Amino acid sequence: MTDEQVRKLLDEAVRKAGSQVAAAARLGISDAYLSDLRRGKRQPGPKVLAALGLARRDAYERKGQR
Repeated sequence: MTDEQVRKLLDEAVRKAGSQVAAAARLGISDAYLSDLRRGKRQPGPKVLAALGLARRDAYERKGQR
């Protein structure tokens, strides 16, 4: 999953909650942190990833291959 896809999940959480403030409260994070996440200024931490049902994984790939 790409960073953009994670941001879309956050946007969907905001839509479902009705506002960014409500979504942040449901996620147990500050509104400012959620704003930074949605704008790509910060990476989601374990609490946010868990709330979205995600886990961070590192991967390696050969140069020039996708």
